[in-house]
Amino acid sequence: MMAALFLAAIWLDVTQPSKAPVETYALLFAYLAFAVAIAIGTWRNWWFDARSAGPVHAVDIGFFAVTVFLIEGYTSPYFVFFMFVLLAAAIRWGWRETALTGILMVLLYLISGILAARSEAHHFEIYFFLVRTSDLVILSLILIWFGMNKWGARPGPGIERALAQAPPGSAPLESGVRAAMTILRSRKASVVWRTESTGKVSGFAIRDGEFAYADFNLGTFAEVSNTPLLYDLPMGRGLARDTDGNLVRTAVSGLVDEKVQSRFSLSEGLAVTVPMPDGEALLYLEEIAALSTDDIEMGNYISDAIAAHIQRQSLIEAAEESAAARSRLSLARDLHDSVVQFLAGAAFRLEAMRRAHGAGREIEAELDELKKLMLQEQVELRSFISALRTGSHVTLRDLV
Repeated sequence: MMAALFLAAIWLDVTQPSKAPVETYALLFAYLAFAVAIAIGTWRNWWFDARSAGPVHAVDIGFFAVTVFLIEGYTSPYFVFFMFVLLAAAIRWGWRETALTGILMVLLYLISGILAARSEAHHFEIYFFLVRTSDLVILSLILIWFGMNKWGARPGPGIERALAQAPPGSAPLESGVRAAMTILRSRKASVVWRTESTGKVSGFAIRDGEFAYADFNLGTFAEVSNTPLLYDLPMGRGLARDTDGNLVRTAVSGLVDEKVQSRFSLSEGLAVTVPMPDGEALLYLEEIAALSTDDIEMGNYISDAIAAHIQRQSLIEAAEESAAARSRLSLARDLHDSVVQFLAGAAFRLEAMRRAHGAGREIEAELDELKKLMLQEQVELRSFISALRTGSHVTLRDLV
């Protein structure tokens, strides 16, 4: 877009280019064609996007230096293009590469200005040249700061909203994977995990909403670093970011066991390690819309969010089990102190009545009294069951 704008602006400006017009137009047309080719080539190819970053960056810097020398006035693209190249360095790599790019481009601008001053000493305006150079230095410092702080930024809270919408009672790992698929617009996800206590390896896959479970008899479990990575298993290549945020090539030979790869038909996508309370899980997200190197940073956020979701569900389940245990103990204590004690007393009284009846004494009065006590206990037991079903009643004093 910028290359097309530069070409249109210079085409409409009759005063530009003031030096070597044929060569300038040839350069602009060549760079426009180069920009279109790079956009098409990297549109859906994250590997070529990452591997071509260095050479493309060098071409951009060279184009900046040449256009600054050839094009003057308000149509000069020096400022916008300088900002574009520094932002590209900050997004592709980190603050060190941004700083080196800024220093190099300021030096190239100074060299271009000196050459222009020598060739056109009577037309060269040193004041504007110094102001522009100062602007570039200040802009370099701002974008270097941006590069230093970019990788610490977090994406939006989209996955938290997706996790909050998980249906009650659903498995936390499955709901976390579905939330990650929603955020990345992935149509396919596969998960493999190992339980430390038993050593059992299990997994499941979700494809277009359909769930499939599988057990694996694996001798070893794939050891993957905690850093998310893009992988292309048929081509045997992968990309991850180091601690400084730079893209590095990663071997994918031990990323997936052959049984897992065959069972889930893994090919290309994003691999994320998810820590679990009793083991570790490997999440493979595939068929992602517009898969790119930006998804690596999103992978860190997804891993943290799913791990926190699993821990939160574990705490909720532990709290529910603790509450249920306390309720069971309370219920057992209440039944023991009321119903069990009453039935034990009733049994003793019946035994005493049986012996009295054997001795020839009248027991009708005692039977009526026992019947009355049993009816009273029945009413109390019904009230107790009703309270368990509906909750206890709160008195006005307790409410106040």
